[in-house]
Amino acid sequence: MICLGFVLTLASTAAGLVPPYITIPLLDNVLSPRQNGLPVNFDVVPWYLAALFGAAVLAWLLSWAKTYILARVSEQVSAGLRNDTYAHLQRLSLEFFGGKRTAI
Repeated sequence: MICLGFVLTLASTAAGLVPPYITIPLLDNVLSPRQNGLPVNFDVVPWYLAALFGAAVLAWLLSWAKTYILARVSEQVSAGLRNDTYAHLQRLSLEFFGGKRTAI
């Protein structure tokens, strides 16, 4: 599970880096020529926007999965520590507890 969380961390980071690379051709092929008065092919704009949207959704899904997996691992580690501590306390003798004062 920890390895899966690490892979999801890398994947979500990589997916978060995709939008700038999609923005570059949008700026170079559509916005800059439009400002300079050159003819622009607006048929590609929906594809660029769809790619940006898809990259954002993919980054969100991977980030959510990473958070879910790492939270689950964290809860399992905490539960294991609690169970081990409780099991250790159960194995201690009554003399151990009889000789210890509790704070008032």
